[in-house]
Amino acid sequence: MLRAVMFDLDGTLLPMDQDHFIQVYFGALAQKMASYGLDSDLLIKAVAAGTEAMVKNNGGKTNEKCFWEVFDQKMDRKGRELEEEFNEFYLNDFNLAKSACGFNPLSHEVVRFFKEKGFRLICATNPLFPEVATLQRIEWAGLDERDFEWITTFEKCHYCKPNPNYYREVLQVCGLEPSEVIMVGNDVEEDLIAIQDLKIQANLITDCLINRQNRPLNAHFVGTLAEFLEQIRKEY
Repeated sequence: MLRAVMFDLDGTLLPMDQDHFIQVYFGALAQKMASYGLDSDLLIKAVAAGTEAMVKNNGGKTNEKCFWEVFDQKMDRKGRELEEEFNEFYLNDFNLAKSACGFNPLSHEVVRFFKEKGFRLICATNPLFPEVATLQRIEWAGLDERDFEWITTFEKCHYCKPNPNYYREVLQVCGLEPSEVIMVGNDVEEDLIAIQDLKIQANLITDCLINRQNRPLNAHFVGTLAEFLEQIRKEY
């Protein structure tokens, strides 16, 4: 019996061109940190290296710890000394990256539909960002953090997409079986291929589709968010 819905955020509930978003995000971050006397090129390389390390995380530590360890290796000062500055950035200047995102009021309609049907809702966004930045993006999508019982962030998680263990960890934390969950995402590799062996039902949203390897779109549902809303109204 289905009991829960896992929603990807970026490109699914929050429309965006991922490449443009990263460009704006890194530009804003570099400009902010330059005001603290940090070398912009070195900073971006350190953040990119830390992000790569999180993607490769094998579960031995949180993504947060994994990020800061690699970040520290690349910078000439400890990342923990910059935590306050990073938090200030995410609370303020990070909002500049909102310009790289769209807005779809149907995101709220889809979330509300499942909520009213009694489903448990999980924000299964790739946990590459701290909680403060993830909550900002949820707000940009016109949603409330209280819509979700669990939100994956780098402080909590020990894996990243497309590692299937990311999904196993979410299931374990939430006390769910794969047969009880559906996944709604826009990335073929991260939100479809990664869950195939787990037998989680995949629903692929195509408004901001990412299909890097041009794989077949073999999912329970494939279509726009508007079409998905029509489908779930019939199905549930």
